[in-house]
Amino acid sequence: MLSVIKYPNKLDRPDVNIGIIDNLSVKTEDINGDGCPDYPHGKVVRDILTSNLGFNPTIVEFDTGMEGTIVPEKNITSELKKFKENKDVEYAVMSVCGYYIYDKNKYSYSSKFDLADKLIKNIVNNYPHLKEKIDTLKSITSDGKKLFRK
Repeated sequence: MLSVIKYPNKLDRPDVNIGIIDNLSVKTEDINGDGCPDYPHGKVVRDILTSNLGFNPTIVEFDTGMEGTIVPEKNITSELKKFKENKDVEYAVMSVCGYYIYDKNKYSYSSKFDLADKLIKNIVNNYPHLKEKIDTLKSITSDGKKLFRK
């Protein structure tokens, strides 16, 4: 027998604005199992987020789009800057990001912050095009905005 989970009614909180920084326009996810993409990844993230919150916020979309099969770094940085400049949105979820391989055992460090600093310097040295993105992320957090990575 199939059991149905019934969620309680949620309080509407249109005064809480949450940003979604992701591909919101290019269909990439196969939701119905037919082998064809029918939903943008960012919309999946939005749906998961809003179904798990105890209230209904206002969602503000920051669309990175896609070029081919990737989200360009310049698009991510551009949308991060829009989030930073938007005074009405204090929180955002970002599900797009690059993956950079490192071996933390190659670094001597005294704390997690020291390790993070060394890794960021290593990433910037090896991927100089990411400097603007990293600087934007630093300025967002120094302004007190909350950015969450899925």
